[in-house]
Amino acid sequence: MRHQELNRNSLGRKIHSDIEAFELLQQGIEAGLKYYFDQLEIRLIYFCNRIINDEQASEEIVSESFVKLWNSRHIPRLPSGVKPYLYKIVSNAAIDFLRLKKKEKTMLSDLCHLVEITDEKLRSFEISAETHALIYASIQSLPSRCGLVFRKFYIEQKTLPQIANELKVSVNTVRNQKARALAILREKWTTFLALVVFLHDTFINLF
Repeated sequence: MRHQELNRNSLGRKIHSDIEAFELLQQGIEAGLKYYFDQLEIRLIYFCNRIINDEQASEEIVSESFVKLWNSRHIPRLPSGVKPYLYKIVSNAAIDFLRLKKKEKTMLSDLCHLVEITDEKLRSFEISAETHALIYASIQSLPSRCGLVFRKFYIEQKTLPQIANELKVSVNTVRNQKARALAILREKWTTFLALVVFLHDTFINLF
């Protein structure tokens, strides 16, 4: 009963570091698991989806990876090792998913994307997932109005007139908000390359 009360009361607590989260995790306090879930879930799904090209399956694989983390929480491990551990679990599960899918397919055309996943490719997917997460964090930190315009224009692929109509403002106002969002993001990223890569990836994944 005491442990259940501690878990229930700790879920809303603010955790200030990976070390604190890891200590809570090892103690079996769910707030530690929630910390890693909040920090890593989106990027792990993105990473997994780059491998298997199946968003629903990626979400299931990532969800299972956190269950495995919870079940193995008593194994001594450095806090900095939790993220690599989760990436490894997800990559292994993703490769197993592809192998199973390959066995189930009979038409060659269905197998065109099931190529061998090398360590180098996995690493590139991981870097892409980390960059993706950082960019999204930057977008989320934008002031509400220009952040909304940015997401509608670049992520939802809506035109300036469409956005203006939805928000009940002028096209010029939308254009100014978009420019403001880009200016803020340029300040956050000393090179604009990461943003360009993100937008390029987004456009490709939409088609």
